[in-house]
Amino acid sequence: ARKAGAHLAERLRAAARARAELRRRLQRETSDARTVRARRKGAAEHRILALRGASPSASFGSAPGDFLDLSLASAASGALGGGAGTGRAERLEALSRENQQLKRYMSEHRLSARHLHDLGGQMQRSLASMEGRASNLRQHSAARSPALV
Repeated sequence: ARKAGAHLAERLRAAARARAELRRRLQRETSDARTVRARRKGAAEHRILALRGASPSASFGSAPGDFLDLSLASAASGALGGGAGTGRAERLEALSRENQQLKRYMSEHRLSARHLHDLGGQMQRSLASMEGRASNLRQHSAARSPALV
């Protein structure tokens, strides 16, 4: 009975170590993903600012990642500046394409962040379940052999 209790205790300790390592790894991966996303977002914002030649407050909306749409109306009103004629139209097209790419990028990363959040929730539920089972095993083990607890 003592060997079985010791074996059970060792299995519980191993499960706890594995759970802690998994939690640390997920936290590290989430942190890395956030850092990469923040760097890419900053680089994208910097590129937009450089292309538009405007201040940060003039290029973005109030919410993070809320890009202003570039339209032909804004080009006609002179908001983008640049040369006249074809050069201006080409610049507008390039800015519009880049704006669409940035919007897609932000959309994709919102989905990634949501997926990581869902995965974290699943891990929390799994950990709670494992802790409940470990508690039940401890109680069962204690009922069979009080000296091992």
